[in-house]
Amino acid sequence: SPLPEIPRGAWRCPKCIME
Repeated sequence: SPLPEIPRGAWRCPKCIME
């Protein structure tokens, strides 16, 4: 994942992170 704060798999689902 490009960003350490974002869990693997969720990095390509930005909406899931913001949700």
